[in-house]
This record gives sequence, C-alpha cells and structure tokens, in this order.
Amino acid sequence: MRKIFFPFLLVVVFTKSFGQTNLIECGTVLTEEAEKEMSEKLSVYNSMPDARQENLEIYRVAISAHIIRRSDGTGGLSISQLNQAISKVNTFYATAGLEFFIFDQVHFIDNNEYFDFNADDENALANSRDIERTINIYFVNSLMSDGSALCGYAYFPGGKDRILMANSCTTNGTTLSHEIGHFLTLYHTHGKTNNGTTDELVNGANCETAGDNICDTAADPNLSGKVGANCIYSLNEADANGQRYAPDPENVMSYAPASCRRVFTPGQFNRARQGYLVFRNYLLATNYVAGISVESNFACVGEGVQFRSKSLGIVQSVLWEFEGGSPASSTNLNPVVSYDAEGVYNVILTVFGSDGGSDEMVVQNSIKVQQPFPKMSLIEDFEESTIGDFNVFSVGDTRSFEISTTGFNSLGSMKMEFYNYDDIGAKDYFVFAEISDMTPADLKLSLDYSYTYRLDEGVSETFDEFSIVYKGCNGWSTLWRSDKKNTITASPRGTLFVPNNSAEWKHLELYVPIPEGENFVQLALLTTNGGGNALYIDNISVQ
Repeated sequence: MRKIFFPFLLVVVFTKSFGQTNLIECGTVLTEEAEKEMSEKLSVYNSMPDARQENLEIYRVAISAHIIRRSDGTGGLSISQLNQAISKVNTFYATAGLEFFIFDQVHFIDNNEYFDFNADDENALANSRDIERTINIYFVNSLMSDGSALCGYAYFPGGKDRILMANSCTTNGTTLSHEIGHFLTLYHTHGKTNNGTTDELVNGANCETAGDNICDTAADPNLSGKVGANCIYSLNEADANGQRYAPDPENVMSYAPASCRRVFTPGQFNRARQGYLVFRNYLLATNYVAGISVESNFACVGEGVQFRSKSLGIVQSVLWEFEGGSPASSTNLNPVVSYDAEGVYNVILTVFGSDGGSDEMVVQNSIKVQQPFPKMSLIEDFEESTIGDFNVFSVGDTRSFEISTTGFNSLGSMKMEFYNYDDIGAKDYFVFAEISDMTPADLKLSLDYSYTYRLDEGVSETFDEFSIVYKGCNGWSTLWRSDKKNTITASPRGTLFVPNNSAEWKHLELYVPIPEGENFVQLALLTTNGGGNALYIDNISVQ
C-alpha cells in the first residue's frame, strides 16, 4: 500500500558509469559520498546467504524500454532484439533471484536528433519520458560522450533510474547486463575508476576495501586491450607486492571483450541482490501501478467531483473507494462523486492485473468538502450620500475620498481630488469590507473609473497613481496599478477635471486571487498623490 501525504524534496549525490566493449571506451564517475554510502549499507553482503541457494525468493524488476528511431520511424532496435537482450539479462541474474520484465509497452521515440545520441542531450530526451519506479533504458543507434564512443552508461544508487545503451552493444550479449550491474552497485572488477590498474592485491589481503570490494573476484589490472580473441590474459603485470595478476577475462564486470564475458561470481550475485534490496526495492514488481488524478481538491456539498485513473501498465479492472462519497465505491475508470456533508475525506484506488495481483493507492485528505459559498454581491453605486460596506482613511489624515456629484451616467461617484492636494506622496485607502469564509472560487472585481493628469500651460505634467490591492493575513499585494498616460480616460488639463460624459469613463474587470492558506480576502483602492488632477470611481462590484 502506498500512502500519499504531501510532496517532499530529496537531494541525493549520484554517480554515472559508462559501459564498453573491447572497441568502445568506458568511463566511471564515482563520488566519495556515494561510494561511502554504498560501502556502509552493503557491508553485510558477504554474510548474507549464498544467492545460489534453492528456493530463493524471486524479485521482479520493471524496465521501461525506450527505443529511439529516425524521424520517419526507420532504424532502431527491433522488438525481437530487445526481447533477446532482456532474456540474456535474466539468464545472468536468475542466480541473484532477480527477474527483469518490460513494463506496460515499448515506447518509440522517432527523432533524428536523438538517433545518434550525445550524452549532453540526456535530460532533453529523458526527463519528460522517464516512467517512475522503473529502470528507464534508452536504446540509441550510437552513443557519444565528450567525444568518445560508448556502449552505454548507467547510474549508481542515488542517481537517476536510467540507462543509455548503444544498439550494437545491446545485442552483444553482455554489456546490458554489465550496465545493470552498475545500477545494482557492482563496480568493474579492476575497481572504481575507468582508467588505470587496480589497487587490489593478488593475495586478497585488501579485497574487502580495494578493487571492486568483492573477495571472490580476482585482482584485475584493467583488461582493456589486454585480452585477445582467445579470451586469455597473458601479460606479466604485477601488483604492489610483485605478484603477477591472474584475472578472469570471463567476468561480466571486466573490461575483457564482450564475447569473453559470461560469468558473475557468488559474491557479485549477493552484492547485486543486496543492491536491489537496499537501494532499488522501490522499483515496480508488477506490470500495473495505481495512480489518481482529481479535478479539484475542494468541493461544495452536493457538487460532483471528477476523479480519473492515472494508473500505468496493463490494468484489467479498477475499484475506487470514496470515504463519505456518493457512490461509496465505483468500478468506472473515471467516476464522478459527490459528498453530502462537510469534511475532509480519503480516496482509495485499487487496480487489478491479469496475474491476479493488485496495486493500491491511498490519498489521505484528498478532498475537502464544505457548504456552498453564497453568491456574494458587494455593490456600491454611490447614489446615496453615505458609503456602505467600505472604510475610507488617509495615512496622513489629510484629504481623502469623498462622494462627488457626478458619476458614470448617474448622479454620484467616489472622488479623489488630487488637484491642489498639498501633501505630495500622501497615500489614501478606500477599503472594502472583509470577505470571509472563502473557498478557492474566483472573485471578480469590476468598476468604472475616470481619470486624467494635470497639464499646466502645456509644459508641466504631474501624475497621480492609483492601485487595486488585496491581502489576507499578510501585507498588501498589488493586483492592478495605473500607468500614467496609458491609463487616462480624458485629455489632460490645467483645471480641476470633472467627467462630462460616458466617453470619459473606462470599465475595468479583474479576477482576485485568494491568498494561499487563507479563508478571507480584503480589497482596497490605494492612491498616491502626485499633485495631478482627479480620479472618479463608480459602480464597484465584487462577485
């Protein structure tokens, strides 16, 4: 069962390993932090039961296969080649009790840009295509990194659930298993670096801390270019004690030619199994996984809420369970549910596969239900001598808003007279009544305004500023602000401006955001005196 509470950020250190054949280079990048974590958490693997024991529990591991083809759909790894490669991997890892399978369906990416692939483009290719909780393997025609041709590369634990493979190396029988070995914490038999010889002694005295940290693999001086077609290492290289190396060119994690590599040791099997159990056990073991999407996490009593299954893989059937909902359960893929009472409710989705198994997703506190918010109507047309649900104040307690004798096709409006307003920079507020018990529904503010600036003798221009501001518990935020000449509704003048007709008015409509986490909002008009002219506001409505 998976329980979803809230998102969190996990920061990890990762490493990348690059695979090879005898012709294509391999590079490994391993941070000290990642090596330390793996060393500490896998220190018990040597004491684990032999992975070759009978009746070993089998763990299934999901692979998402992404095959890159040309833009016209030609080229790319064939399905037959893919199946053969996965079958070979399973032959290798069966002794470790691991069985890999293709999750859902094969994903084809038809794009010339990625067909012959450069590792610099990895994120552009894969970030939006990775399938969570699976090993995402991208199969490309050729693979380059920093000017070098590669067979493939994988990430050690702490990195991405991703492997890149060149097609020619996918079909060579061993390199894909080699890269999956890295994914499961296995190092190269010569050690943790790409180049150079090992630090492991032939006599095995430091085998737990040097080389690949596995004692039943022979000390390996790095076999790149040192093993012929006969798969025999015949050089006379020696370790720090002067003892000659006797490496195993057949080991899958060595740099021997791909045609030579055919075995893992018991110690490698145990480490790979432990690598899965300790670091990779979150990977899917079934070809289906439950996923939930909801249209809105808030609803009114009696309102229908649309749920959708975002499940992945091959799903045979689904069962929804809606705490407090009507219906209380559903086998529809995308049901609509309503709630008869206020509250916060959980949702459960169970998906069933053809193998008789199931996967369940529980979203706690998925839906908050409350009584419908009444259609509010905060309206002021200023036809009376007093102002209704509003508050007027001036920071400097000087001049402020007042009722005028002219309006938008009416007898009254609210006026702020900046003309001859001596207190330059004074801020005045026209504050709306607090709107409480909010839901995340939209609020719409509308008003009519008439405004111009002061122009004395065609030379001196002075502008005032007015804004619409809002707040919850915290300070004011600006929703809209005037913009000098771009906001005026009438020609400037050097005398007190009074609108003469409806053509000198503009209508403004704004949607008001509800501050996150708040259940109320307050609106206000804020003006700043610039010694300009006059502003008129009429027909304020919040709905």
